Amino acid sequence: MFIIKYLDGSLKEAPELDPNNPDRQLMQDVDTVYQIGKELIPVIVLKPKPKEDRDRIVKEATAARAKKN
Repeated sequence: MFIIKYLDGSLKEAPELDPNNPDRQLMQDVDTVYQIGKELIPVIVLKPKPKEDRDRIVKEATAARAKKN
């Protein structure tokens, strides 16, 4: 994949760009062409709550169940 930076500072994705035979219309007013080798995807990491919080949640849930019955 390629990203084109134009002279005015704007960026454009150019997946159809052929580096060996670039399109003259596409390359007009181009400042830089970046080749992207990796695409990074944000990852959400789930972490357990601290032991004290887990114990408190369990106690509150058991107390709530006891009040129901």
